[in-house]
Amino acid sequence: MRDVSNTLLVSCFKAKVFKLPFQGAGCPIKWTVFYFTPCPIPSCPAYEPNSNDAILQGRYDDALSYLRKANALEDKPAAKAMAGMLDQPLIDAKKAGEGQAQVIFETEFKERLQTLPCEVVQNDLKEMKSSFEVTSSNFFAGLIEQLNDTLAQKTGTIPKSVAIDVLDTRFTIREVLPYKASIAAQLQMLIDAHKVEKHDIWAARTVALSDSDKFALVVTGIRDVGVDPTVSPGRMWVNKKEIPEHRG
Repeated sequence: MRDVSNTLLVSCFKAKVFKLPFQGAGCPIKWTVFYFTPCPIPSCPAYEPNSNDAILQGRYDDALSYLRKANALEDKPAAKAMAGMLDQPLIDAKKAGEGQAQVIFETEFKERLQTLPCEVVQNDLKEMKSSFEVTSSNFFAGLIEQLNDTLAQKTGTIPKSVAIDVLDTRFTIREVLPYKASIAAQLQMLIDAHKVEKHDIWAARTVALSDSDKFALVVTGIRDVGVDPTVSPGRMWVNKKEIPEHRG
């Protein structure tokens, strides 16, 4: 079970967590590498809350220690390469103070991006960029409220796992989202720099069928709630012996 300081949990409950102004630690968007259900940050669930807590309390060496332990647990190449992508820039930006934080973060994040094996992490970079483009403090607040507010109001309590998610979310809003525009822009530049136009393999495989070809009838079954019947007008097979109450 993930360990989170009693101080943070107690403050979470006392503040009636779902109505907080979101200025402390957290993130419910879990990315295996980028950290997003969905957070736009690469992370390891075993150490992320401890690392976030340490950063907020100014225990930067402890935070880096947790990150090294998390990285050691990663076995997938992409996850290992992306782990802690934002943490070191965040820590150094906080050390620099408000006046230099933005410049320090942008510089270090760009340097870390340049060391990534893009052929390995290309999809992860695209997911990370997409997640940052849609996230906002209102998005996170709405997600937390939608998922957990009713339970909190009815019972006056929340499960520890939910409290951890709230703390993680607050961390993302307070510490990460201020750099959202810069992160997304730098990710886009890296993606564009390594963009490879893929050969169109479908053009040569395209076949035009018509009624005059007199092909043998083939019934194809598609199990998908998203099928659009207008795509194949007059060609949809209907089971005339179907019993409505046996559907599904």
